[in-house]
Amino acid sequence: MGTFSYSTFFAGMKTAVFVFFILFTQTACPDNPTETECGENQIDVNGTCECAEGYHWNEDQTQCNMDTTSHNFVWEIDTLGNYGSYLNDVAIIDENNVWVVGNIETDSGSFNAAHWDGSEWELIKVLFRLEYEGGTVIWTDQIAISSVFEIENTVWFVAGGLTRYKDGEWYQYEIPWPNAPGSGGLWGSSSSNLYFVGGNGSIVHYDGVSFTRMESGTALNLLDIYGNDGNVYTTGHSNGHESVALEYDGAQWTTKFLSESLLPGDGTNFLGRIYSVWVNRDTVYVVAKGGIWKESLSTGEGILLSPSELQVTDQVTKRIRGDGYNDIFLADIWGDMIHYNGSTWTLDQTIYTQYPGGQIIIKSMDFIGDVCVAVGYMGSNAVIVGGKRVD
Repeated sequence: MGTFSYSTFFAGMKTAVFVFFILFTQTACPDNPTETECGENQIDVNGTCECAEGYHWNEDQTQCNMDTTSHNFVWEIDTLGNYGSYLNDVAIIDENNVWVVGNIETDSGSFNAAHWDGSEWELIKVLFRLEYEGGTVIWTDQIAISSVFEIENTVWFVAGGLTRYKDGEWYQYEIPWPNAPGSGGLWGSSSSNLYFVGGNGSIVHYDGVSFTRMESGTALNLLDIYGNDGNVYTTGHSNGHESVALEYDGAQWTTKFLSESLLPGDGTNFLGRIYSVWVNRDTVYVVAKGGIWKESLSTGEGILLSPSELQVTDQVTKRIRGDGYNDIFLADIWGDMIHYNGSTWTLDQTIYTQYPGGQIIIKSMDFIGDVCVAVGYMGSNAVIVGGKRVD
């Protein structure tokens, strides 16, 4: 019988523990699994690829296609005012809460706004504080409103000055310089982050406390504006053939597109005249004579949707607005409405067929949920074209 040795015993124990530790770590702590590689418009859900929000599987479940919405809208027309009446802009809060602005002449006087409460239009005189060269200040409700915008239950009106409406209360802002912009439109991500654009390339930002002029780098008239939390875009053109799309990245405005021709051509003129802009999450849509430039803000990749794909011939698009990637409207100057449902673009000529040959002139449009409203004028009246989705 051999002699017992503590040193040999503990050395053997150390070896056994080490071997056990190696075996344990190899069996109990396997390598991290490889991350699931999902395809386009798919997301990894606990190791399984699922379609992202707004998409669905095709029949053999190999691709995720965008959900579709209905093209089926029923249209109605309302008119307001007498000779000399017109509407410049519209803001939809919901189908029973719609604001339109412009100039509405009646036998009892002039109005510059109207509100729809679900049953009737109420004509309203919105008061503005205007400051002129030399410090002269006037208060007036006899001025046509150019733009209206709603955010955070607050409605903003622009007509050379700025007025807001919230919870039944009106407030007029003191713009710190004459001839404040806004004739082209306004947009904001909140009531403390608003942008106003107008003639001669004017852009002003409001941070909830003060107004700041911004350098645009252009003298063209800016006519439309839209953005998201990180990027803001504005478009406009001169009375000639020049047009522009500007981009703001949070630090400065730069020229994204500049076109010097009415019709699309080569080089920088591939879009032709630029009309309107809309942003949905990380995608910007720039509408022009040559179609729609659609660009991903995350990747920088873009494609041009041709007029034939959009069911548009030689029309003038006044506005693009949407309620999602699969629910977008274009409105042209003559009342043609073009809808994208996530799969196809469809031309709806209900309004133009009833009033052909320029009888109706559309100046702006808004679209939320199942409600689309376009505004302008028809003959001697301000006109409101309302569309409601029926299925």
